[in-house]
Amino acid sequence: MHLELTNQTLATILLDCMHHYPSYKKAKEAFGVILGATEPTSYIGEYSFPIGNVDFRAQDEVSPNKQINQMIMNARKLVATSTSIASYHSHPFDGAYVDWARPSNEDCHYFINEPLEIQLIVALAQIYDESKPYKLVYKKDSTKEFIPNDNMDADPIEKTESTETQYIQGHFQNVAFEIRAYLNTESSLKDIDLFSSEVELNQTLWQHDVHLEQLPAEAMYSIRKLEYAHRQKSQKNASDKIDYHLEKVKKLQIANPIIPTEDDYHNIRFINGLLLKEATSLSYKQAIQLARKGNIFADLHEDSVVLCQVLFDEQANVLFLEDLEKEVGSTIDLADYMVENGYFEEISLCNIRKFPLTFWVLEDKK
Repeated sequence: MHLELTNQTLATILLDCMHHYPSYKKAKEAFGVILGATEPTSYIGEYSFPIGNVDFRAQDEVSPNKQINQMIMNARKLVATSTSIASYHSHPFDGAYVDWARPSNEDCHYFINEPLEIQLIVALAQIYDESKPYKLVYKKDSTKEFIPNDNMDADPIEKTESTETQYIQGHFQNVAFEIRAYLNTESSLKDIDLFSSEVELNQTLWQHDVHLEQLPAEAMYSIRKLEYAHRQKSQKNASDKIDYHLEKVKKLQIANPIIPTEDDYHNIRFINGLLLKEATSLSYKQAIQLARKGNIFADLHEDSVVLCQVLFDEQANVLFLEDLEKEVGSTIDLADYMVENGYFEEISLCNIRKFPLTFWVLEDKK
């Protein structure tokens, strides 16, 4: 048996873990649920749901809200082809360590009593002074089983087997990470092989010197097709399709991209594989035009920074924020002064709070 993550599930999980790690001092554990399918020889993770609403969240602990979890786990009524197969949580550290994506004793005690069969642990740390491109690789290690220790102050009891298990390592921006998957045996957590079509895709792009930040929006169709061709089920007959879509992507790659320097890095951002610039001045009319094309995003600076897409409702004639990180809890309608002044107001009986908005735009080529 193995777990395979498809359809940008891995990237969504990593973004959630990085979102809760603005710095080591402010880092907190991320938590979410993975939906997909259980097959005879594998678990397929197709969608991940970062869960912002938890009972408690700290740097070394997260306590999920069981009511929220149950609601997500019942999502089969919404996503008819999927069911809940796994959950994930992060281990934020101040540096990269050996076995840093291994379960703690508390993890073992908690998760063996949970109904989900697979647990994913993402260890991460900000260790690079310079921004790194998105890179994913497979690694192998001895298969281990982790049994809860009755002494809560001790590490879990480990049993090492003669076989090896596959896991994922990588880096993005200034963050290094490691991801391992575990089978819940109901008495222990045991290593299980982890695959991802995103790793296969990432390695293919690197091998052919293709970089996502150099690709225009129109290349994303072929990128999605490449991701699908790299899934475990598709690989046997996928070589022709991979070559075909890879050539299309190569032709679309920007020959001489503008590579941001360290001085102007804070004024650009990569979102959905696109390089966007900070909009230092923006009118409401311009925002509507960009929103109609899907070319504008916004950071909402509350207690943490929440990434939103700016969309336009043609019928209601309203510009609004759609929370991409499930933190805000609902959409926010934007008035013209919010866009042009760059802040969102929350007005209560005794208080007015202003939350800054940072807008990120893909410049129109026309």
